[in-house]
Amino acid sequence: MGENMYFCENCHLPTERERCPHCKRKNLRPIAPQDMCELTECPQQWYELEKHRFQALSIPVVTLPVGSGVNSMFALPLENYRLYVPWERFDDAVEVLEQIQRERLERLRSAYLPEDTARLTVPEKIAKRARRKLKMGKDSDVAAYCRQVVSSAQDIFTGADLPSGHKTVCFSADGVYVWLDASTLEVLSVSVP
Repeated sequence: MGENMYFCENCHLPTERERCPHCKRKNLRPIAPQDMCELTECPQQWYELEKHRFQALSIPVVTLPVGSGVNSMFALPLENYRLYVPWERFDDAVEVLEQIQRERLERLRSAYLPEDTARLTVPEKIAKRARRKLKMGKDSDVAAYCRQVVSSAQDIFTGADLPSGHKTVCFSADGVYVWLDASTLEVLSVSVP
């Protein structure tokens, strides 16, 4: 935990500044060990599956259901939880989240990361568009670039099924997203935010 930390009572966020980066509130007070700080927002099902990890380390977690206005309007259950933990256990809770993310990434990597990325192909239309988006030279090897993103992926997630029945999978590294057909390893899209 950093020294000289402040707490926004509005957003429940710890910050190193005396002004909240989220709501811009000024003159925040120093953070206290018992202040409940927002850790993350996650799907309700995810928390139900992972809450045992927090319990095993005796990290108290308070949940607040959040979701869309439509669910609220029709009195339906809200789909997400916002998780809050005391500041004195915040770093421990962040470690738990990071461990869960590492395990998730390894599961997806073993399930979807192609053993032989040389099979990865990029249709010319997609390659041309990718060169423009990524500001690459006319003769740049987009397939090699995509292989690098796939190999060094910092996040992996699955998408919709294609009409062929194949799954789509997205590999993300350094802000670049490469969508593949998981069966054929054909690049479907390359995007940058």
